[in-house]
Amino acid sequence: MVRENLTFGIVWDSEAAIAKRAMQAAGDDEDRIVLLVKRISSFRPETRSAILAFIDVMLSQRQSPEGSLVWHALREEVGRHEYFADADWAMKQDERDAITAIVERHRPTDPLVTERQLFDDWMLHIGRDAQNDLDDADVLRKEALDRILFREGTAGILRLARMVKIPSLIGPALRLTSITEEQLLELLGAAVATTVPGDLSFYVSAIGAERFGKHWRKQLKDHLLTLLRDPQAIAHLMLGWPLETATWGFVKSLGDDAYDEYWRQIQALPVAGTLKDLLFAVKEFRRVGRSLEVFGLVHPRIRDLSPDLILALLAEGHRQIASGQIKMGTMLSYYLNEAFLSLQAREDVNEEDIARLEYIYLPLLIHENRPLALYNFLSSDPAFFIEVLSYVFRGKNAPSDTSPTEHERARAQVSYRLLSSFRTVPGLKSQSIDEGALNKWVDGVRECATKVGLSEIADQYVGYILAHAPIDPAECLWPPSPVCALIERLVSKDIETGIRIECVNKRGVVTSGMYEGGTREREDALRYEEFAAAVARYPRTSAMLHAISETWRRQAEEEDVRAGLRKMERH
Repeated sequence: MVRENLTFGIVWDSEAAIAKRAMQAAGDDEDRIVLLVKRISSFRPETRSAILAFIDVMLSQRQSPEGSLVWHALREEVGRHEYFADADWAMKQDERDAITAIVERHRPTDPLVTERQLFDDWMLHIGRDAQNDLDDADVLRKEALDRILFREGTAGILRLARMVKIPSLIGPALRLTSITEEQLLELLGAAVATTVPGDLSFYVSAIGAERFGKHWRKQLKDHLLTLLRDPQAIAHLMLGWPLETATWGFVKSLGDDAYDEYWRQIQALPVAGTLKDLLFAVKEFRRVGRSLEVFGLVHPRIRDLSPDLILALLAEGHRQIASGQIKMGTMLSYYLNEAFLSLQAREDVNEEDIARLEYIYLPLLIHENRPLALYNFLSSDPAFFIEVLSYVFRGKNAPSDTSPTEHERARAQVSYRLLSSFRTVPGLKSQSIDEGALNKWVDGVRECATKVGLSEIADQYVGYILAHAPIDPAECLWPPSPVCALIERLVSKDIETGIRIECVNKRGVVTSGMYEGGTREREDALRYEEFAAAVARYPRTSAMLHAISETWRRQAEEEDVRAGLRKMERH
């Protein structure tokens, strides 16, 4: 069997054959032909010419006043290549000219076809010299709408909205035109009565309220709103109006249902208005169950809210999280963090109030680069520490035949995350530990733990925290003497176990060479031997440090064995 050598000629002939079959398969199916148009620049010039000839014949036989799908696709494609003519992938000038000739030869008779291209794409690929920034785009779209209004009136705007790909571009540009109040009313009435894409009714209503104020409100109430029965639809027409008392009073006059719907739908607060208006709007958000959303909308003026109001919003907002009614996306954590920062900056706020709310929102705050008041409260209030511990562990006297509810499981997860991240040693100030404060906290924790049957696990967690005590620069020993004295006084194996485990775990992940062996582990073992020698006057503490050193020494030997096996495998 002789294999054929693949040459460029064979590839090009194959491409031409495939294109021919594609045109035959497409027939007069516009959707299929549009796919060919969108891929036309991928073909060789000879194949492109054949496809264009096919399209030229098709357009001469099938074209509507508004333009067929194929014509619009061809116009967009040549416009794109014209706009990016300097790119390597763009077709050459002579080929663009050939396509432009076909586009112009079959240009539809409807004058809206020229204007619609401004509303078919966010980026204006309408020519090589077009300025593609938003300001110029708005001007071009405004001028197009002015021409349509002059030529066809509001009927032309409605036709355009139903014709273009991105009808939502019409509303913002319409704001720049010289459209009259009478035309706005006519356009709004038609938009409400029929299905018009692009939220045109919202924009038209907002433009009227902005330009004509009180008279516009009267016109709507007398001539249009009486035709609407759906409170949601009524409220929707007012969402773009100025955020001020006049707007809210007008919406209130339309009935309680429409008024409530307005506050459920509105996505802004009057942050540029008076404090009175801002507080009124916040109150209405709270009334319809949107307390949590306030933080994202009031962010620029969070400092104008009183501490009591922020605390109330946070207390109400956690229920919104529990019910899944969150509409603030990934920014929620940031806005909540800003709210707590604002509270911490106020001198008249109880730290316990902040801490308990941080506890509720902990999953959203744990990764923020901010010291939590919650940690300070845990390290100063033994009862609260045991309360958190009791959500994770079952006490000795608790019934063992009950299954936790979904709420209890969620609370246990949050509490475990808090305990795992809590490393604030009670009484620690500027690298030194207040021995009295430390002993008072630990004794309080053990007393509370005994009452709920959590003595052993509470002691282990106390040890976990003590393992994070820093070296006191004045003593140059570890653990610092207040911790050593505590260990000697309490004689608790569980506390010592907690310290030993965390001293090993807190080193974290360490990357070693394949044949390095236990070098780093021996360094840790030596360090803890030195610690043990430095605190020899505290026998239990010294023995505990010797045990930690021995743990590292055993791990060093294990690493040596692993490194040796790797060397043997290599050879």
